[in-house]
Amino acid sequence: MEIASILGVKNIVVHPVTYMDYITDRQKSWNVNMDFFSRLVPFCEKYGICVCAENMKKYNRTFHRFERRFCGEPDDFCEFIDRMHTPWIRACLDIGHAALAGVDPAYFIRTLGADRLHALHIHDVDLLDDLHTLPFTEKLEWESICQALGEIRYEGWITLEADNFIRKMPQALWPDAIRLMSSTARYLADRVETYKQETSDEDKK
Repeated sequence: MEIASILGVKNIVVHPVTYMDYITDRQKSWNVNMDFFSRLVPFCEKYGICVCAENMKKYNRTFHRFERRFCGEPDDFCEFIDRMHTPWIRACLDIGHAALAGVDPAYFIRTLGADRLHALHIHDVDLLDDLHTLPFTEKLEWESICQALGEIRYEGWITLEADNFIRKMPQALWPDAIRLMSSTARYLADRVETYKQETSDEDKK
């Protein structure tokens, strides 16, 4: 956090503690994470950095499916941010994690709202694997995601965690692939701004 502050970083993403099963040890998950994130607040204040907790999921090898972990359920994530009751602890929504855990990302966005949601991890998935690949290459509905972000008037960061597609390409194409990632992020941001304007126009009617 000290190094991040020197670099001028305003938000960092911190994974909640998820070694316990959220279904059977829900209260322990809450107790451990409330304590853990509370202990980060003095450092947030010292370095002027907001900590964004991330919605988590885990693959259940017994039942061959992804399950939600701490902050993986929209209502619980909202309750956690509200119970922390500090401007220094906010939400980072991992779009792929939400979809893999069976939650519509657009619904998750609207439930969190702009006051809680300060960061995004953007990547596409096939709803079976955590692919971390480029938007528009798999199964997520990016237009509905952008519409939800526009409706809540999202003002946070759009961070791509989508570089796995680059590994399949010859190294000579990596610079072009990185530029495509940048262009994709800009396209998504522009679509969000378009929906913000449409929402504002509707509010004026």
